[in-house]
Order: sequence, then structure tokens, then C-alpha cells
Amino acid sequence: MSSSRPSREEPAPETERARPDPRDEDVVVGRIVGAWGIRGEVKVRSHTDNPDRLSAGKAICVEGGPALIERSTRAKAGLRLKLNVAADRGQAEALRGAMLTVPRSQIPPPPDGAYYHFQIIGIDVLSEDGQPLGQVREILTTGSNDVYVVERPNRKDLLLPAIPDVVLDVDTAENKITARVPDGLE
Repeated sequence: MSSSRPSREEPAPETERARPDPRDEDVVVGRIVGAWGIRGEVKVRSHTDNPDRLSAGKAICVEGGPALIERSTRAKAGLRLKLNVAADRGQAEALRGAMLTVPRSQIPPPPDGAYYHFQIIGIDVLSEDGQPLGQVREILTTGSNDVYVVERPNRKDLLLPAIPDVVLDVDTAENKITARVPDGLE
């Protein structure tokens, strides 16, 4: 979790651009990708680096409604969860595509110099001389460093490697990143 490797916890899709009061924003910690078996279990793709976040006994929200994780099992491609809101395969299948969220207030502050993905998505990007470059639309996670996809009006997206020589300052309170665009990327 550093400026070059933020956590994968992400803002709820409908709040990525709006930037509501941070205390009210939900953070996506997983997505249901299908049903498993006949007893209401679901397959989940995790969006969190916290291994305890989707464990048995934890309270979460499924598409905004409260749910309790009754059982959590690691699987090849993610997790299998038994939620108290799905008693059979039909109910589990109806949850396909649902986002699993927690209130932002449940997310501990990151260490100094580190940022969560939800803090970076939607943030304004400025050049060293203060010129607007665009907004971070998405973060690509690579093996060595993250890459911020900066959406620019009427121009091709800018791909900024999240490394100290490029990302000079991240100010989440002011909702801005100051960046040095390497030659050839502009």
C-alpha cells in the first residue's frame, strides 16, 4: 500500500466520480460472480488485500442491503461465501454481479505515503506547473508498479506509472495528484 501500490479496495461504482462525503461512501470489497452448489453459496472475486475482510462472522452489504458472512472458503479463483441472504441456489444465482461493500468508516487509514485505490480513482491529475491533465479513471495493477489511467477530455488516455519519479505528490484532502509526465507519454 504505497503511492506506487495502493490497496485494491475500490469505491462503489456509482460513487467513483461524485466524491460524496467520505464518511458516507461505501467501499467495494468484492463482487459475486456466480452461485456455487445448491445451498446458497456464492463465488466471489475479492477486491481487498485484507484477508480478514470477507471471513465468517463479518457483516457486509450486498448491493446496499445488510448481510452476514456465515462461511468463507478459499477457492481456486477467489472465495466461496455462504451469506445469510441466500438460502438456495436460485437466491444465490440472483446475486450474480452484486457488489459486496463496507462503509468507508470501517477501512483503517493507510500508513503514511500509502493510498487505497478508492482514494485515487476519480482524483484530478495536474502537471508540475499546475496544468490539468485529467482524472484517474482506473488503476492497472502490474507486476512492478501500478499504472494510473488518466482520462483526458478530447484526447487519448494518459498512462502514468505510479512511481516516485512520475507521481510527485498525492493530496487526497485536496483531491489532486501532481505528476511529471515522462517524455513520449504526453
